[in-house]
Amino acid sequence: MTADIVAFPGPTTADIPADQVLQAAIDHGMEDVIVIGWTTDGDLYAATSGGSVGDNLLLLELARRNLIEGMFE
Repeated sequence: MTADIVAFPGPTTADIPADQVLQAAIDHGMEDVIVIGWTTDGDLYAATSGGSVGDNLLLLELARRNLIEGMFE
């Protein structure tokens, strides 16, 4: 017996494997990205595809605002 597994399209508070999140970003055709996370050694990892510090900070602040607003809605 096999099962069809469908990714839930809505917001979730459950952990999602990093490879699935990164693949979803690729599938959505991201133009500029910032990747931030913890390595398996517990070290902070951060990388950006864009070279503009200002654009990267704006992207981070917009994401921060969306996360905070989502927590309180």
